Amino acid sequence: FRPPPVEATEALKREYGLDSGKHIVFGGVVRPHKGIELILEALAQIGRSEYRLVIVGQKNSHVENLLRNERFRPYLVALGASPKEQMPAHLAMADAMVLPLSDNLLAQSQMPCKVFEAMAMAKPVIGSSVSDLPLVLKDCGLVVPPENPSALADAITKLFDDCRLAREYGQRAREKCIREYSGEATCANIMGIMEQVVSRITN
Repeated sequence: FRPPPVEATEALKREYGLDSGKHIVFGGVVRPHKGIELILEALAQIGRSEYRLVIVGQKNSHVENLLRNERFRPYLVALGASPKEQMPAHLAMADAMVLPLSDNLLAQSQMPCKVFEAMAMAKPVIGSSVSDLPLVLKDCGLVVPPENPSALADAITKLFDDCRLAREYGQRAREKCIREYSGEATCANIMGIMEQVVSRITN
């Protein structure tokens, strides 16, 4: 996951008819706990049809229900499933990534890999204050209270209305991802922890 050439991204946007407006891209299987309704509710509160959520994933019954929702329909684009190897190209179409985890035991016990994919792609990220998202997004993203569509709407508007700020957050996110969450950085961190454990055992 790395930023592709701008020309390739613009061509893909034109192919899907997304060459205008601002987009949040969600890649994967839509399930209730992933907060898609919260994103759509925030977009509906903003009320600007050029702001849309683009789902790259299978059109399951949950997606079909969202498409039938008159309140959400103007702000939702469902592209259908795509091969995994094409996901970076699709994520590149995003103007921001949103991870609105709900504050429940399932969300509290996980760390979505999507946040690191977005950071590696130099995308500005908005996450809810659940699990370790506030720590990961510190100084490089926006954090909002969970299950608060009004706060989420404000954060989306802040990034979409300020391209300079969005680019700055995206660049900071990529730099932090490489510095702290790359394969090399993670390996070094794990080895350091293992060395401490071995040292305590042997001493």
